[in-house]
Amino acid sequence: MQDAVGLPLERRRRLGQLARALPQESRTEPVRTPQVYEQFERGPGGVLLGMVGNRNLSGIARTFLSLTGRYWAVSTYGAVGGGRKELTPNLLADFATVLGVPVDTLSVLTGVDVPDVPPPRSPAAVDAAELLWEVRRLTVDQLRQVADAARVV
Repeated sequence: MQDAVGLPLERRRRLGQLARALPQESRTEPVRTPQVYEQFERGPGGVLLGMVGNRNLSGIARTFLSLTGRYWAVSTYGAVGGGRKELTPNLLADFATVLGVPVDTLSVLTGVDVPDVPPPRSPAAVDAAELLWEVRRLTVDQLRQVADAARVV
């Protein structure tokens, strides 16, 4: 995501096309049971972390920083998912950016009030969120292929 955000518009679009064009392969292993630290409370934070998990997102803090310009400690995400930290409007806006979901939708889903006029998302962040959704279904080798394409000058 870090490399994709810095690309010009046309290259970001081609990267998305590449990800969509790669064939989806059948699973070779069953879905694993989440580790204890990956299991979250029922509630708004748990729902958001589940949505992040559906995108197979690792490196959560770095990805959020790349797409939003704001850094939250990894423990912050765990605390939100575990219901130990309040989900603030700023944090909700960051989840909206990374997940590619309108903040108003997440506001209704979580019950967190957001300003009437949410901050605009950058076009690069919008494209990166779409790419994140597209690569969720790829194998590690396919993901490397997309990442390599993002780094080609």
